[in-house]
Amino acid sequence: MATTLTYTVFSLGQAQLHQLHTISGKLFVMGEVAVELFHESPTAFLQELRKGKYSKVNSINRDVLHTVAELQLPVESTASSAGVVLLPATTVEALLLDKRRLELVQPFKLALLKLASQEAARLMAAGEYELALPVALDAVQQGQALFKPSPALQLFPLYLLAAQAWQCEDFLGLASWLAMKEPGLTIEICVQEQLSRLYGQLYAFQGKSMEALAAFSEDVY
Repeated sequence: MATTLTYTVFSLGQAQLHQLHTISGKLFVMGEVAVELFHESPTAFLQELRKGKYSKVNSINRDVLHTVAELQLPVESTASSAGVVLLPATTVEALLLDKRRLELVQPFKLALLKLASQEAARLMAAGEYELALPVALDAVQQGQALFKPSPALQLFPLYLLAAQAWQCEDFLGLASWLAMKEPGLTIEICVQEQLSRLYGQLYAFQGKSMEALAAFSEDVY
């Protein structure tokens, strides 16, 4: 019996997209992308995709088909016999650029970054650090690409996420450096306490008891 897949909903201006959590990864329904972002027929849009050689996944998975039908998402005319076409985030971003919907590119990237950060935090809260690590590292890479060329303070929470997931001092060092170098920034006490606490946890994990004690004392005082 088919089951409803987990999915994430986020908005881009007046448009709304569903990102399905499939066995092939987190993918968007091509028909919904066509209608919501480009106001085009899914069937005609699919022909454009084939000409442009964009990356896509054709799915006949029962759970995917069930979820698409349950959400009443628009699909191409061949979906009933050939399955539905799904798109990775990279293809959606490429389409936004190629079809000159430039005003949606930054919001799309920010939405994906927010979702990755939330997922990493959720996995760590559940104690799933091994699963959280690749998600947190992916969020860091997304943030670095989004806020380049110069380091931005927006990367601070991403570095903290990666440091917690990986138990890695390098990311804590990057977060500290980033906060200290931001022009005109006054570091809030809560930020300093968070850094000290994370350093303490990291040193304790590494068996460096004296360094951990010193870091925790800074958190307390």
